Amino acid sequence: PLVVTAYSHGLGAAGLVLLGLIANPVWTYSPDSLGINTLAVLLFSSFISTAIGAVLWNMGIQKVGATTASLFQNASPIVGVFASAFFLGEQLSWLHFAALSLVLVGVVFGTGLLRLPVRSA
Repeated sequence: PLVVTAYSHGLGAAGLVLLGLIANPVWTYSPDSLGINTLAVLLFSSFISTAIGAVLWNMGIQKVGATTASLFQNASPIVGVFASAFFLGEQLSWLHFAALSLVLVGVVFGTGLLRLPVRSA
């Protein structure tokens, strides 16, 4: 799983660079924006945090199995949306909370924490 994760992160990064070049071909920054602190945060976020997250995710897959772990992968976009609201002040609508509810219901039923009563014939 770790090798597959490394390849997927590499391909994802290359795809994001290509998309960035297509969407905004002129990249200009002020000299102040490329200071050592900015580059340190960028490198820490891209390498350290991603690497630690990937290793922990793969350890989780080993503990609970791929089927159960794949259910929790659905929480990633939800965490991203709510983190953007918390850290960046993005506005949330009722659709965000509806999506959160649907993901939580899917994870709860998928993991077997709650079971629907089944009638036998």
